[in-house]
Amino acid sequence: MVYEENPETVWIMDSGCSWHMTPNKSWFKQFSNQADWLVLLGDNKPCKIEGIRSIRFKFHDRAVRFLIEVTYVPELKRNVISLRKFD
Repeated sequence: MVYEENPETVWIMDSGCSWHMTPNKSWFKQFSNQADWLVLLGDNKPCKIEGIRSIRFKFHDRAVRFLIEVTYVPELKRNVISLRKFD
């Protein structure tokens, strides 16, 4: 369980997730539409993937990192890092 006043900036690390996902389109500098893909969430709800691209962000220690192949899923409520893809 994660609680944060600004949930848009929190990343949840998930060992069962197949993709890195975010509902924040503004984080993508360049955007590649992938309108024909769906992702099935843990509650069996299918959600449309509307794009995929790498994003850049700062860690708490101010180090800048890239996360590649992040999918844009507007219906999500949180950002998710797939531990499978991260490894």
